[in-house]
Amino acid sequence: VVGLLVARGRARAVGGVGVGVWGLVWVVLSVVGAGQIERAASPAREAIRFGVVQTNVAQSTRVAWSTAERLQDASRFLDLSAEAADLGAQVLVWPETMFPGETLEADAALADAGASLGWSLDMQSEEAVRALEGFGWLDGIELRAREDTGVVIVESGVARGVVLRGQRSIGVPIVMGAAGYDGYRVETSEGRLRPVWSARYNSAFVVDGGVVQGGRYDKLHLTPFGETMPYISAWGWLESAFLRIGLGASGMAFDLNAGDRAERLRVSAVGGGQPVVIATPICFEATMPNVVRRLVVERGERAAGLIVQMTNDGWFGWATGGREQHLDAVRWRAVELGTPIVRSANTGVSAFVDARGRVTDRLPAGEAGVLVSEVAAAGGSVPMAARLGDSLAWFTLGVTVILIGLGFVPREHPRQDPARPAA
Repeated sequence: VVGLLVARGRARAVGGVGVGVWGLVWVVLSVVGAGQIERAASPAREAIRFGVVQTNVAQSTRVAWSTAERLQDASRFLDLSAEAADLGAQVLVWPETMFPGETLEADAALADAGASLGWSLDMQSEEAVRALEGFGWLDGIELRAREDTGVVIVESGVARGVVLRGQRSIGVPIVMGAAGYDGYRVETSEGRLRPVWSARYNSAFVVDGGVVQGGRYDKLHLTPFGETMPYISAWGWLESAFLRIGLGASGMAFDLNAGDRAERLRVSAVGGGQPVVIATPICFEATMPNVVRRLVVERGERAAGLIVQMTNDGWFGWATGGREQHLDAVRWRAVELGTPIVRSANTGVSAFVDARGRVTDRLPAGEAGVLVSEVAAAGGSVPMAARLGDSLAWFTLGVTVILIGLGFVPREHPRQDPARPAA
């Protein structure tokens, strides 16, 4: 429209008619698009009761998670999960990277166990005593004492064992975030055993029956200045320099790799039925239409009927507005793709969003709790916008540039007869 208005200076009739035609096209696209969203939102099956766990772990804790805090939080997260299961949840969702251990990967856990890697726990501290007392989920964990030091060693895989046993006891599958690894192994370096790996990811897993199910989703687009520094991270020395002057998230190592596959997860709800295929964009990814579209749509057809977003909005600190803005961005993904969203946020706002972008239920920010609601996975074809992607936007931008350019091309005036005086 802007391009046509500018071009109107060159050809008023073309500009005026063009604005009218494009306005008519806009109305038609809006009506057709609204109908497509309605069809896309049609449920593929009966609704499932999803339970969202909002852990409310402080960001400072997540950057430096002590052994005692890990054990306490493992018990607390399972308590919240059991509460959601009692409310009828058939599938549970934990926030981004809330697994309170090093890894859920079976191969990595075996490598740690084979090398006898462990965490130290100072039993003379009140925090450590509280971590081990009064939590039924921690019964049966093994401790190795160091003589005369008051320090015990907890096997590094204890959190994995506690979470897997707890999930099996609760009996409800859990979609949870944890670190994913390629080529994980334990090597000796400078006289000490250290875990090393070929690649490390911010990943999503499904735990069911006390077992980590096959397949994982690795975050495709890392968060700028939280998980990577755009362009800068290509040079290690430059990244270190920027971190020293305070640019980038405090305490982050920027050692994550980006995934390369649009992997979708399958989760089976308690009570039977066919597994639900879910797309799991992590945190910042949900603000990026092209990333979420890649997860939900494949070759123009729907590949996932539900979006499950796990996020850690603790980075916003006291800023409630940042959390609300993040939620609003997520709502657009629901509208664009005609797909409902289950959102689990560490510090809030956890919410359920229907396929029309409406928030149907939510938890307030800054508190721990659970939220249980029915969600029906979408089964209709995806809207036209989901199939076209950004192609229409790029096309209209190109036309705009051409029309604006034409508007500044000087017009040729009829030659003046030198024998006749000018009017």
